[in-house]
Amino acid sequence: MFLNFGNTLGSFAQPGLWIAAAAQNAFDTGAGMSMLLVYATYMDRSAGVVRYSMLISAMNNLVSLYASFTIFSTVFSTLIQTDGTITRSAIVRIMQD
Repeated sequence: MFLNFGNTLGSFAQPGLWIAAAAQNAFDTGAGMSMLLVYATYMDRSAGVVRYSMLISAMNNLVSLYASFTIFSTVFSTLIQTDGTITRSAIVRIMQD
């Protein structure tokens, strides 16, 4: 978790971060390119569209967060094992570049 968030917990208070996250989520789920219209054509009127859209967005974000933990921990633990001279602070600098 240190590699994902690090010392930047204060950035969660910035509105620009949340706007960028909402835009990323919209394009990641396909809503930004109107791909959810395809799903809507197969839904009947009794389906809770708002509930499903919130569920899809929440699950998308959870899967993305889990994938980032998995990918970063795997890649950088392999990097540390193969190159014994690299440190945690060097990894943070790599991610910031």
